[in-house]
Amino acid sequence: MRPVHASDDVFDRLAAAIFRGHYPCGSALPSERALTGELGVSRATIRQAIHRLAELGLVHVKQGGATLVQRVDDATDVRVIGLLYRLRGPDAELLRVVREKQFMQGFAIIDIAARRARPEQLEEVRELVERWASHEHPMAAFDAFEESFWRALASAGGNRIYVLELSWWYQLLREHPALRYAPATPPPLLIAFYREVARRLADGEEPARYYHQVITALFAELEKKP
Repeated sequence: MRPVHASDDVFDRLAAAIFRGHYPCGSALPSERALTGELGVSRATIRQAIHRLAELGLVHVKQGGATLVQRVDDATDVRVIGLLYRLRGPDAELLRVVREKQFMQGFAIIDIAARRARPEQLEEVRELVERWASHEHPMAAFDAFEESFWRALASAGGNRIYVLELSWWYQLLREHPALRYAPATPPPLLIAFYREVARRLADGEEPARYYHQVITALFAELEKKP
């Protein structure tokens, strides 16, 4: 793990302010002197934090001039995604885009597994779901089941990027549970959904199409909510 430095807190506070729109794109960060007074740290610490922001493409440092905030959506460093999840805060807009990303990633994982996984791997996924569904579980245990389901399916599909991203994502959820999507669907319906996905995967009955139909209907319901 990276050692904790005095600039870490300053970096987090400035990055969070950028993500939350307190420093809009094109605006200038306060001067080093102003930030030193506001945050109670040395100018060297401020410079270290701003250097890291610039390294990620969140600000542009002009020698002898103001430090200008850049458009977050133009950042090309993948680390910005993790910072956005961690520092922006679980507001409605972030939760919406997180939910969309996760639902559509699920579609891709299912589609890849349906095309590439060996039959015995898909049968193992079905057995995993059936084992869980055959016993009474508290809803709190559903998160662990869901993680094991998606991990098994991504592994069966053989796409290492999705395997690694799922490992990163579930660790992030453990550290920041407010990002977790809490469905209003009753547990029996959730279980039935996963059983049907697993069955269609094992039997080769268009699982990706079924999944897409379900999430399309879910998106339509969510769009109706304020």
